[in-house]
Amino acid sequence: MAKRSFVRGLSDLLLSGLGIALILVALIIMLVRSYPIELASFGIVAFAFWRFIKWRSEQVVGRRRAIAIGCADRQIERHGSALISYFRQSIRSDLFGNEDRNLWRRHIDTFLKTQVAPELSSWSIPMDAALAANLVMHVDRVVRARLHDSESRQADAPIDPAAITALAYEQLCASILSRSGWTVHSTPATGDHGADVIAEKDRERLVVQCKLYAKPVGNKAVQEVYSARPLYNCDHACVVAPAGFTAPAQRAAQSLGVHLLHHDDLCSFADEIVSRGTARVHSLHGG
Repeated sequence: MAKRSFVRGLSDLLLSGLGIALILVALIIMLVRSYPIELASFGIVAFAFWRFIKWRSEQVVGRRRAIAIGCADRQIERHGSALISYFRQSIRSDLFGNEDRNLWRRHIDTFLKTQVAPELSSWSIPMDAALAANLVMHVDRVVRARLHDSESRQADAPIDPAAITALAYEQLCASILSRSGWTVHSTPATGDHGADVIAEKDRERLVVQCKLYAKPVGNKAVQEVYSARPLYNCDHACVVAPAGFTAPAQRAAQSLGVHLLHHDDLCSFADEIVSRGTARVHSLHGG
């Protein structure tokens, strides 16, 4: 009985709604016939008002975004070195080239919350989700550009082992290969098994160990990168260092097929690898 009452009530509701809709349609038709010019004028005015409100809203949002970006740029100028350092520590790629940005995103969020948001509050601008998303992309883009410029300057300047960190030296070697057209993957800061940089181009894979030593590098680095070569499925292995290598390291490298390089020679060595690989492919196809 209760079920039947419910169905009947629902039917009555639907019928009453349909009836109201039909009455409204009839009323609109009557108004259109009686007052076509007035209704058309009202529609035009309503549309123009809606467009004005939308334009005004976009103007306000654009102004807030411009102020927020200006605040972010001022804070980036103050904390640029720290942001670049956080970027270098946070961004890592796996062997498939997938970039893990989660830690870097958390650093950006902290930067926005502690440095940018207080300045925005003086403008009475809230840090809503849409504005935060725009600022995250802006900070990421600016920091990457600054890092690229910094690495370019470092590549053109002599390396002083006492003036930079080991991580910065790894980034320098990676940028040299990247500018030569190689796809570069950094390895984890710990547990890399003797591989600091993995690079790939034209089916050639190279594992690089970077040693920022003030003295010549010894045999241990050669053994490590030699072991890392099959582990990372690489065709070539090299150790890069600014201060050269010991005689035992050179003998071990020669017997194991590991290349010992100064970072100034890394670009030409990488180009030679690709040239030899291309020549080998052409030879096989010709045969």
